[in-house]
Amino acid sequence: FISSNFKLKGGEDIIETFEKLRRFGLNNVKLTIITPIDSLDDKTMKRIDGNGNVELFDFKFDRQQLIEIYKNSNVLLNPTRQDSFPLVILEAMKAGNVIISTDLYAIKEMVEDRFNGFLIEPRYRFFREDNMPNEHVWNNRDETIYSNYTDERVINFMFEKICYLEENRTVLREMSLNSYNKANKGEFSEVVISSKWEEKLLRSGGWNDIR
Repeated sequence: FISSNFKLKGGEDIIETFEKLRRFGLNNVKLTIITPIDSLDDKTMKRIDGNGNVELFDFKFDRQQLIEIYKNSNVLLNPTRQDSFPLVILEAMKAGNVIISTDLYAIKEMVEDRFNGFLIEPRYRFFREDNMPNEHVWNNRDETIYSNYTDERVINFMFEKICYLEENRTVLREMSLNSYNKANKGEFSEVVISSKWEEKLLRSGGWNDIR
């Protein structure tokens, strides 16, 4: 889990999930959290310190260090409550990580459910299905996504999918390869993206016409 905003990106739900995993004896499943430590309250710090399967790092790694962390991981947890196109997902995919995430906005373009990850609908949809702002949430953030709650559906979902991948390593490898190929050889590869920009520039006549 990597985020500059622990609570808004579902950090508390992840802590709940790993407490549940520990209660069920899944002590070989480890969690790495990278987030600003000074943003965590005392209660959250105690919960993290009290779980031997969780390792916490401050949000101060450079790009190369993050790449190494992605390479040494199998799954990215991203139960975000507000996002459009989280780069952390694409970065994790490029290292072959399986993604477990909410299905907000463009996340569904990067993550295909049961192909290179698992997606779930969050309690509050920051964007509607037509990708326009959900007025109920957009105009009432303190009562919805910013409020102090844990999402039991998301917690149970992450728990079930982590257990499933732990028990089915062949599936984990297949989904990891799918994730890697989608990011490095598919529609999110540098070659494909560059060709799309080149095509757009050719049609428009150059940079000046699209600014």
